[in-house]
Amino acid sequence: MKKVIKSFFRRWKNATSQLPNFPQGTKITFKYRIRRFLAPNTILPAIIIAPSGARHYLANDPIDECVIEEIIGSLSNLFFPEIQASVVEELNHGGYIMDVGAFNGGWGVEMLVKYPAAQGGFFEPNPEKIKVIGDTIRGNKLNSRAEVFPSGIAKTTGEAWLVKSDDGSWGDWLEYTDPVNKKDAIKVNTTTLVDAIGEKAPVIIKCNAEGGEFELVRQLLNLGLKPKIMVLMVHPERGDVDLLWSDLINAGYEIYKAKDHPRRPIWHVKLKP
Repeated sequence: MKKVIKSFFRRWKNATSQLPNFPQGTKITFKYRIRRFLAPNTILPAIIIAPSGARHYLANDPIDECVIEEIIGSLSNLFFPEIQASVVEELNHGGYIMDVGAFNGGWGVEMLVKYPAAQGGFFEPNPEKIKVIGDTIRGNKLNSRAEVFPSGIAKTTGEAWLVKSDDGSWGDWLEYTDPVNKKDAIKVNTTTLVDAIGEKAPVIIKCNAEGGEFELVRQLLNLGLKPKIMVLMVHPERGDVDLLWSDLINAGYEIYKAKDHPRRPIWHVKLKP
């Protein structure tokens, strides 16, 4: 019995004192501490509040925690490159941001909280994540400035298969033909860029869509849309990386390799003045 009691208090101490690598100023709710205490056997939905004041909703997906740690934690510089004054001015006058492969909407919500006049579009095909995005938007009172597109960006507006990854929900990807094992996939919606945003001209885009960056950039350039900044999480197994690079350079962009990794590079793409 003593061992059980000691184990309980040791686990509780770990859950409350050895918190993940969130930045100073992050508010850790009691429910989040309970979530850590019960994990990994039970994953309890919870909320954390970032230093920006944004409220981030975590569902019963263990990957949620990892994603938000990256966005607001020690890897935040990969998600939020320096923004020049002229772009800040656009955001302060209603500029449009796009979070493609939004997952729980963490990046987009951080942007809308930091820039209170900006508007945003969230693209996510996973039904479970779409619900969390909605909770996060409502929890931050951003309903009037945010629109959710329950779709992945594709060549056509229609349907595709969302295939589950062995790495967890952040690795799920779209397939346009019937997958070998349909038990590991679900039918989801797709949309073209023009069908989704019409004549809107995005100022900043973050894309982490497991290969969706290739089709996104192709459609942007075909439509003559040139966001000032793009944060692209590139997936070499899903497309021609060299062609993507050259298309962006030829369109007048400069590219900084924020993370130079053979399997998971991250590019900060900025339009030249």
